[in-house]
Amino acid sequence: EEEGPRLAAVLGQQTDKDKEAEEAQKKLDEASHEVTSWIRSMLRAWEADLTARAPAEEKQQVFKAEKAQYRQSKQYLKPLRRALRDGEVDAGVIFSLAEIAKDSGQRRYRAAKEAYMRLAIGNHPWPMGVTFVT
Repeated sequence: EEEGPRLAAVLGQQTDKDKEAEEAQKKLDEASHEVTSWIRSMLRAWEADLTARAPAEEKQQVFKAEKAQYRQSKQYLKPLRRALRDGEVDAGVIFSLAEIAKDSGQRRYRAAKEAYMRLAIGNHPWPMGVTFVT
């Protein structure tokens, strides 16, 4: 029975496990690409909005604060984007982020928030005494 996988490898044939592993890697790569694309598109849309509003609002404190928030967000997302590009993010995290991105892109913000909460704290029960959860 052990000769079957070895023989398949020698002959260049793929075993079922190889096919499953390739399929799983393909899904992981697609999810990673979705997350990266979503982050990039959201940052670009935010930047375009700021650029369009700049001439009229550049002196206002609220605009300056939002511009600073954009710069900080872009800077803080760089390590995540790099890790996604290099394949250094855990598969479970990638799939959770893909779910959040998909829900947000479809304007299903409650579902995105729930996916984020599952990613952040999992399905663990709340300790006794916690009465308020947003």
